[in-house]
Amino acid sequence: MSQPALVSAVLMLALQAATPHGPGFELQVVSPDPLMLVGRCRIVAQARDPYGKPYSRIAYMTLAIDGRALPPDSASPFEWEVDLGPDLRRHRLDLTAVDRTGRKAALGLLSEQRGFVEAVRVNLVVVPAVVRALEAAQGGGGVIAGLTSADFVILEDGVPQPLTSFSSEQVPASVAIALDNSRSMEGHLWSVQKAVAQFIESQPPGSELSLMTFNDQVFLEHDFTRDIRKLKASVAAIRAEGMRTALYDTVRTASKHLSSRSDARVLILFTDGDDTVYEGDQGYLRSSIDAAQGADVSIYGVLYGGSGARARSAGDDSDELTPLERLASETGGEVVMAAGPADLRAAFGRLTAALSGRYVLGYETPEPGKPGYRSIEVRVCKPGVSVQARRGYTVR
Repeated sequence: MSQPALVSAVLMLALQAATPHGPGFELQVVSPDPLMLVGRCRIVAQARDPYGKPYSRIAYMTLAIDGRALPPDSASPFEWEVDLGPDLRRHRLDLTAVDRTGRKAALGLLSEQRGFVEAVRVNLVVVPAVVRALEAAQGGGGVIAGLTSADFVILEDGVPQPLTSFSSEQVPASVAIALDNSRSMEGHLWSVQKAVAQFIESQPPGSELSLMTFNDQVFLEHDFTRDIRKLKASVAAIRAEGMRTALYDTVRTASKHLSSRSDARVLILFTDGDDTVYEGDQGYLRSSIDAAQGADVSIYGVLYGGSGARARSAGDDSDELTPLERLASETGGEVVMAAGPADLRAAFGRLTAALSGRYVLGYETPEPGKPGYRSIEVRVCKPGVSVQARRGYTVR
């Protein structure tokens, strides 16, 4: 071997010797999936080699939940039985494993704060609810905080169901904002853009927002992001165009857009009128409601130019509900009316308060395999309050 080649070989061996070797395996939690921890549950973890195959040389594995260490497990499957109480909230998990050669690997992760179920083969039904003072039906009344699971009764098809989970913590959400930018909005768009920008800034850390516009058609202006600056730039770039209001198409498109999100799903609709593409067709209205309910989407609306400041919510059984109010009522949201630019900030502020003050109730449906529509009713065992919660879901 030549002298330069020998020197190169020696340097390569020295570098390899000085480079620390990784553990040769990685950890993952395989159950529950999704990682939603509430009540009594079994947590199962495993180790895999760099090729994704089970790694069988683990000597022991430890788990700590919210800083509390559990007894180590020395045999696969590595599992722990825990009771985390009835409240659905986020937990910190820290896994550590040591193999038979003394190499270590660690994994830290957070459990999900809430889960959603599809409209098929439903077992756990998750129902967000907002509780307001009774005068909320006339446009006043603040959000009521501090309630416990004992204050709620939830019924499916008129039959009370035991709550299996309950949370009153503010949770991040996926919020799709859909702005009507048809020509009728041309003289008011600047005021709307300013109010929407303030609403975006008011959302809690961890929430992701997307932006849509609709007129004759529906357009995705910005996908889900936490980058407030970019989202506000997209809002500022909106211009009025188109002659009609595709409200129903927007609800169906936004529901599909939100359906893949893993956290709370909210659609904010801003418009100065009802659907003018299908002219209030009840079939299209019903399919839009079904799409939102099937995707666990709560619809909130700001109706611009409406007379008065009356808020219409899930507790309103009036026969005079408009299509927009029906969409909100059936999905557990509400419609706030803004008569002019001066009302916009208060309107969006009301929606911000509702989103930050929601309770999340969960129960197991008594007949998970039976197809058809299931009605939901949420009651609060206190006088002088109204409840906003979705009215049902469909099993197919």
